[in-house]
Amino acid sequence: KLPKYGKLVRDSIRLRYKLLNYIYSEFEKSSLTGEPIMKPLFWKNLNSKDSDLFTIQDQFYLGDLLVKPITSPVARKIKMYFPGSNELYYNFNDFDEKNVITKDARSRYLDVPVKLEYIPTFIEGGSIVYMKEEVRRSSNAMKYDKYTLIIAPDINGMAKKTQIYYDDGESYEYKNSEKFVKSYLSFNKKTLEINCAVSNWDEVPQFIEKVILLNPDKNGKHRVIENLNIPL
Repeated sequence: KLPKYGKLVRDSIRLRYKLLNYIYSEFEKSSLTGEPIMKPLFWKNLNSKDSDLFTIQDQFYLGDLLVKPITSPVARKIKMYFPGSNELYYNFNDFDEKNVITKDARSRYLDVPVKLEYIPTFIEGGSIVYMKEEVRRSSNAMKYDKYTLIIAPDINGMAKKTQIYYDDGESYEYKNSEKFVKSYLSFNKKTLEINCAVSNWDEVPQFIEKVILLNPDKNGKHRVIENLNIPL
């Protein structure tokens, strides 16, 4: 049996592996555009007149996840800034908890309770985040595992186009022979759309097996749809 802190370290590593494909896709975009993987708050808010966006140094974007690491050993709650570029943020650690942000800049600072067990992380409304939930011993062992989608609609029930990208994860064939798969997901109220832009990797196809649909209504609960077999 692992001691308390050993379990926390293990769970943190597992979370990283769950999101590994999501992070990998961010690296692919970075290789084409030069954009950073961990983006400062001003990256998505360049036209904002709120100076705080350009001075906050302890929050960042990872894709459509807004993250604030805890740097104090005794923190029980922190003030977290939620940029006005989005009106709705879902708690990644509790899908039914959400924050609605008004135009008032003062209301964008919210007190967020924290525990040692998790890092404050929120999903921007109108986004799709994906992960692989099977616990494996290595990234190579999870190559063909199925995906779980977290659909986080905006207040209008929509989620913007989101890229899923994968290749063999080892060679430069993605570059030399364009051997990779790139699909785009979007959500329009009740419809999930998948458009495959490139499918040039003659390997075992990958599938979506579960969808977690978050509810933008103030008191609405999320829904889990399982036992799917949707090809990418």
